[in-house]
Amino acid sequence: MSFAILWVLGASVGELRAQSSSGTGSESETGSESETGSESETGSEPRLRDEVPGHWMLYGATIGALLEDDTSYAILGVEVSYARVLPSLLAYGVYLDLRYDQGADGVGFSLGPQVGYALFVIDAGPYVRLGRQSAVGFRARACLAIVGAVSFCGGAAALTGAERFAEITLLLKYPRRSRQ
Repeated sequence: MSFAILWVLGASVGELRAQSSSGTGSESETGSESETGSESETGSEPRLRDEVPGHWMLYGATIGALLEDDTSYAILGVEVSYARVLPSLLAYGVYLDLRYDQGADGVGFSLGPQVGYALFVIDAGPYVRLGRQSAVGFRARACLAIVGAVSFCGGAAALTGAERFAEITLLLKYPRRSRQ
C-alpha cells in the first residue's frame, strides 16, 4: 500500500517545477510553443499531488529474510493490494501476499487489512505456511514507504505449535489507479 510514494512523488516534482518556473512567469505569457508546453507541464504537476487520493491497485515483489530460532531464511514473493487514499492521506485497504518460504521449504501466504498515513503503513492478517513445517497463525507488519515505490517492512508472526518468526522485507510495488 505504497500510496505515500505517490504523494511524495507528487509533492517533490510539483515543488521542483514550481521553484524552476517561479522566475519565468513573464516568459510563459509570450505564448511561444515550447514555453507554452513547459507552462502546461508546470500547471499539471500540482494536480498530480491532488490526484493521489482515490482507489489504487498495487502490484509488487518481495525479497527478505525470516528470523526464526537463531536462523535466518530467505523469502521471495509477490503481493497485490488495494488501497483507498483519502484527501487527508489516510488510507485503508486489503493485501494478499504469496511467497516462497525457505524455512518451511514451501509457500506462505497472508491476507488482511491495511491502514496507513503518509509514509507509514500497518497490515495484519492470518498467515498460512505450507511445506515441511506447515502451520497457521497470525502476522503483522509495519512498513515505511520511500520514494520510488519501495517499502521497507518489519513484522512478526505467531504460528501454531509455538512457532514464531520475525521478518525483514524489501517490497517493490507498481501503483496503478483502479478507478476515478
